[in-house]
Amino acid sequence: MKKLGFSLVLLVILLFSCTKDETLEDTTQENLDKVLGKWKYVSISKEYPDTTDINYMSADSFFEFKSDGTYYRKYAYQRSGYYFYMDSGHYNIVKNSLELEYKGDIYTNILVCDLQFISDSILNLKWKRSCQSTTGFCDQSYNLQK
Repeated sequence: MKKLGFSLVLLVILLFSCTKDETLEDTTQENLDKVLGKWKYVSISKEYPDTTDINYMSADSFFEFKSDGTYYRKYAYQRSGYYFYMDSGHYNIVKNSLELEYKGDIYTNILVCDLQFISDSILNLKWKRSCQSTTGFCDQSYNLQK
């Protein structure tokens, strides 16, 4: 009887642990399915302690996520000059985080962002960056739209 009771407890523990893993995998797969495709690059927001700086992108700016784990982005905006930037690299999604890996001139960069789906067609990629504030970090985000 003790063996049967122990076996039942062990079975329940195994079932609950599998459910948690499946939920994490489901969240990752759901976010991957949502992010795939071409997104219009609307703006880059930089939040400082006293103000928010928003740069609006040109109409042909975009971020494209491909099913093979690669991405390509191109953006341009005008502020005190005209800025144009494009790069490509690899991405990885784990739960509600997106890791972007891209090569700089000297080294490889990895940017870890929070995935914030405002709706199926609006996505914010948000991360903390160093700045002069009481905490030493400020929020920055890419604002994308399908």
